[in-house]
Amino acid sequence: MIDAERCTYRVQWSQEDEQFLGTVAEFPSLSWAADSSSEAFAGIRSVVVDVLADMAGADAGEGSRLVGPEGG
Repeated sequence: MIDAERCTYRVQWSQEDEQFLGTVAEFPSLSWAADSSSEAFAGIRSVVVDVLADMAGADAGEGSRLVGPEGG
């Protein structure tokens, strides 16, 4: 399992969004926008920790069951 401490993070200024964007190389679809570079880093790292916890739960058979609009 990947450890959030060992992921490759990047924070850069987005001219388009006028905010800092935090990204992580191991999960290219994830990002976090914030007004400061430190907030962008903390945000993306927090998202990675949550994703890894979800993945670990799914691997252990603890994933949540999706319920449709009819309750099933």
